[in-house]
Amino acid sequence: VKWGNSPYSEATYEYERDLLINDVEYKEQLKAYHKRNAKPNRNKQLKRLKAADAHGRQLYQKTFGENSNINEKEREELRAVYQKELRDTPFKNGGQLRDYQAEGVSWMIANYLNNRSCILADEMGLGKTLQTAATLNLISTTLKPGASFLIVA
Repeated sequence: VKWGNSPYSEATYEYERDLLINDVEYKEQLKAYHKRNAKPNRNKQLKRLKAADAHGRQLYQKTFGENSNINEKEREELRAVYQKELRDTPFKNGGQLRDYQAEGVSWMIANYLNNRSCILADEMGLGKTLQTAATLNLISTTLKPGASFLIVA
């Protein structure tokens, strides 16, 4: 049992009977532990990946792609709306993207959806690290949940 905020080095082994005698609530934590450690089956993984790919294709076609039904002015308006959504989304620390950072994130997302590599380069202090973190957060939460990334700096 890992007690409260104590480190793992101070975790103890307890008998279930002792937990019951002392009225320690543990069943919800045990369920959460088993849920975290359960390996997803192949069907769940494929379903999640298909849904993420469909969302990515829809986002690319609607906002960034060459869709014959949308003229360039409408596409620019869709990009502006998407970038405004990025700017208005607060991060866990309460911060928000600036307009040029939202443009950089949307550009990196467009490249990601189109399977193109890209290099983000600008002057020092304009938030390249923040833009990269925001892009990876967006990919891992909406486009490809559960994705892992290797960052080499």
